[in-house]
Amino acid sequence: DEPKQTGLSRDIRADRSVFAETAMLLSAFSSFLLIQLASGLEEGDRCSINGQNGVCLVRANCPEYAQMKQLGVRPRICAYKTGPREPIICCPALASGNDRRNVRRSEQYCDQYRKLASTEIFVGPLTPGAELNRHLVPQCDESLGLIVGGQESLPGEFPHMAVLGWSDGEDDRDPEFRCGGSLISDRYVLTAGHCVRTTKANVVNVVRLGDHHLYERGDGMREVTLGIEAIVVHPEYRPSESRYNDIALVRLNQTVTFGTNIRPACLWPTNQLNETRVVAIGYGDTEDYGSPSSVLMKVGLEVLPNDLCRGLYVEERKLPQAIADSQLCARSPVDKQPRDTCRGDSGGPLQVALTGHRCLYYLIGITSFGKGCGAAGTAGVYTRVAAYLEWIEGIVWP
Repeated sequence: DEPKQTGLSRDIRADRSVFAETAMLLSAFSSFLLIQLASGLEEGDRCSINGQNGVCLVRANCPEYAQMKQLGVRPRICAYKTGPREPIICCPALASGNDRRNVRRSEQYCDQYRKLASTEIFVGPLTPGAELNRHLVPQCDESLGLIVGGQESLPGEFPHMAVLGWSDGEDDRDPEFRCGGSLISDRYVLTAGHCVRTTKANVVNVVRLGDHHLYERGDGMREVTLGIEAIVVHPEYRPSESRYNDIALVRLNQTVTFGTNIRPACLWPTNQLNETRVVAIGYGDTEDYGSPSSVLMKVGLEVLPNDLCRGLYVEERKLPQAIADSQLCARSPVDKQPRDTCRGDSGGPLQVALTGHRCLYYLIGITSFGKGCGAAGTAGVYTRVAAYLEWIEGIVWP
């Protein structure tokens, strides 16, 4: 005969059953959370939310986040930043034009550039049929700090850097390099409008890519020097009247082959910028009234809000609106020795690298002008790239 169950034994069996069900639910919920958090997405990756395309950004860089919060829309979490554990959300703010379901053309190409800078791997549990998560492993040394105080860059550290060369029109073999630029596609370099003004006796006619030391061959760099097919200056750039709209595109005379030391940069997609620490690079003078550098230099700067920067340029004749929204300012950190861009750095990039993609740079500005070089109480002025995305995309990716 089977032993007769007492009320206590039945209660114990019931409690065990409830405990088992609860454990299964907790296990399933934990697995769900792990899947959500280990999505393989990182800052700058493309994503989707409610059927709408977007890009993974920290909340402060997402223009739509305030409206999403107001409407009670729960953002999709792409990942969490290390340190303060700040969530990176799927931001739908990067959609273009009236159809916000489509990601901007520049961001679509940026997604391709990101793959050039990384090796794609898939990881997951060792069980048949298990879903694998995508991860991008950077192809550069991420231990290298970007915020520095005016020092020589490493070879290949900034593969989008371009240099514009001038000649007298008679001998093109030994150009004089005076301005910088940024490779943004396989045919176009982005630079400043004042960099491409030419005369019959002084013609900008070549672009150097993939270099580190301008006048030293055999430095291990596979640089290329290409001709120029066309120059497109912004239609509202009027240097005799103002310093606004200082931006131009240079079309190369042949398609560029990408490699480890030649690779385009991305374009920052919004006027909002949470990153205050940025990096400028160039071959310009290393001190005021000094000589140009023959090696690529980098300097860590901090963004100065426009409302503060306007006070530094209120009496400039060619700045009737002081600092416009289509410009931004940057200066050396207040606790650091004065550093700045200088003559010869014009047209070069002001950039940031997102946490998840240290090998890929986003252009936020183009070096335009300033007062001296690193003088106390001043800031350099840069053309804000995001303000000209429609114009850039219409030419580079029509």
